[in-house]
Formats: sequence, C-alpha cells, structure tokens
Amino acid sequence: MSTAIPAGESDGHRTAPGAEHPFTVSAFASAVTELLGDDWTAESRHWGTVATLEGPYPERITVKVDYQGDLCLEFDRRGDDWPQDPVLPAGFVSYDGEPSDGIFLNAAWLSDNRDFLAEQYAAAVRALTGYHRPLTDESGKEVTGAQAAARALAARGVSARTIVDAYQSWLVVGHDKATGAHALLHLYRADGDETDVNRVPDLDDDNWYAATVGADGTELMLTMQPAGELEACVEAIATWVTAGRPDRNVPAEIRDLYGRFADGYTPEAIRTVFDRIHRAGGPFLVCVWEYADEHGFGGDSQFYAESDDGDHFEIEPDVHLWLSGQMELPAPMSTWVHGPVTGSTDFPFSDDFHNYARTERTG
Repeated sequence: MSTAIPAGESDGHRTAPGAEHPFTVSAFASAVTELLGDDWTAESRHWGTVATLEGPYPERITVKVDYQGDLCLEFDRRGDDWPQDPVLPAGFVSYDGEPSDGIFLNAAWLSDNRDFLAEQYAAAVRALTGYHRPLTDESGKEVTGAQAAARALAARGVSARTIVDAYQSWLVVGHDKATGAHALLHLYRADGDETDVNRVPDLDDDNWYAATVGADGTELMLTMQPAGELEACVEAIATWVTAGRPDRNVPAEIRDLYGRFADGYTPEAIRTVFDRIHRAGGPFLVCVWEYADEHGFGGDSQFYAESDDGDHFEIEPDVHLWLSGQMELPAPMSTWVHGPVTGSTDFPFSDDFHNYARTERTG
C-alpha cells in the first residue's frame, strides 16, 4: 500500500528547476553555435539531453554528457578537410589519446558559467574542424582588412593608404605632411609575427594593432583589439588625429628616468628627478611622506602635482609605474594631472623643493 506525501512536505524529495542543473545540453549547444556564427546550427535531441552541431561540413558533431559525467564532443568520422593534427585548447582531452572519435574539457564542471564553457567548446570546434569566420560587409561579401578599415576611417574623415613591403602590409593613417606624424593600423595573429592588412581578417584568430608615430619617428601602441572590434581602433585613431596628432612621447631629455626608482627612492632622488621633469615641461611633482624627523623624511609616501597657487592634485598612476620600471612609457605628459586631492593637504613640513611630510616628529 502506498502512502501519499502530504502537501507541502515534498520539498526535500525534489530539486527546484534550475538549481542543480543550470542549463540543458541543447541550450548549451545553441550557445556554442551562436559563437561559431551563421554557418552553424544546433539540433536538440532526446529531451534536450543530446544535441547535434551542423556546420559547413557533411560531418556532424554530437554534444552529450557521457556515463562518467563529462561534457563531450563526439563525431563518427573526421572530415576530409579537417586538420590532421589539431591543436586543442588547453584542458581538452581526447578519447584514447587522439581526437579520432571525440574530446571533452577535463576541467569542466556543472557549476561553471554556461557562456564561459560555450566559449571553450566553440574554440574546440574551430580547432577540430579548422573553421574560422571571415570578415564580411553588409551584403555578406568577404572584405580585406584594408578595405574594411579604409571605409571606417573615411566615414570619420580620416585618410588612409596601404603600404606593401615584401610579404608585409599595413595602413598609414592621417599622415601629416608637415611633421610626418601618422598612425599605423594592421592585422596580426597571436601565434606569429605576420603583419598584414590586405587579407580577409579571421574573426577568431586575428587582432588589430593600432599605433601612433610621432614627428621623431617613435612608434607607440595606441590599442590592440580582436578582429571584430575594428571600430574601437578607428575611434582611437580618429580621436588622436582630430586632436592634432599630439606628441605621445616622453621628452627626449628625461627618457633615461625610466626605472630610476626601481630600487626605491630617497628625498634627494625625488628632488633631482622631479626637478628634471618640471624643467622638461612637465608638472611640478611633489612627494608627500608620512613624517619628517631629525633624520629626514620617512614612512609611506604618495606623489601629487602642485599648482603655482600651492594646490595639490592627483596624478596619473603611469608616472610611478614608469619611474619604478614597471611601464616602459607613461601616458602623455599633458594627461598626468587629474582632479584635486580629496583628503587633507595640510602638510606641515617641507624642504621647499619637492618633498612634504604629513607630520613632523620632534624629540
């Protein structure tokens, strides 16, 4: 004879929907195909516990959870056009040591974020099949990096021309005939040194590199973006060009200060270095120490900028990183000074140069 479970007492016998199983295999497979692009679809099977990935190949890939609880990608046979020795993303394990039948991510857990796992498995599908998404225009036609970039730059009123040298190619953007200052834009791949802008960008493997070249020929990186983020590079370049191509370099007379504080600094070093920066056209920098006593300045310290009126301002963190050797080039000197210091700026002791102390110890 069976006994009915009284109403309201069944909570301990079943899990609330979604609490233990945050996503189904079929929904996960759909998330993977969204990352792969329009060439791919996911077909749900067996109550959503299995799904099939269909792409631009006769072969299909099955997404399933095996008897050991691993989230797997399986296939009956390898495609003729698939790479013979695919380099799988880190963490993926092949059946029997070779990806002849299937693979799975060894570190995957049910509690992992679905979107994170989808990115990992989409990368695995690309590695297995050799599939990559080309850059296309509005009509779906493949376009080269040079064509796409020149069109986007022209829309912002910025000129660009392609330079080809042997097997390398890049765009010279917004060239100033008077000073020679200009920007550079090209594609590159993380797994090589190829510099090219005349090929069709691979949205999965390619990246954009944008840089500025000053009047003295110094090249400084402006930004690096994935191939699908061309607009971010165009925006950065157009902003620099329309601002008059400002010099982003550190003045030549103080470039040797890079790493000067790598092993720490003394009040004497502060006076010397900050004086040189000010003489080179930079802001009047000060170092505010924790205290001053009969032995000099000591304790923790902070860098600020000081105006002619004696007001103090926060400065760009790049300055300290550059002087301590953690950053090869800081932000442009014109951007070093930020807003006013919000805390107390009543510094009772100073050496009348570039050092202050928050307290003065006597006795």
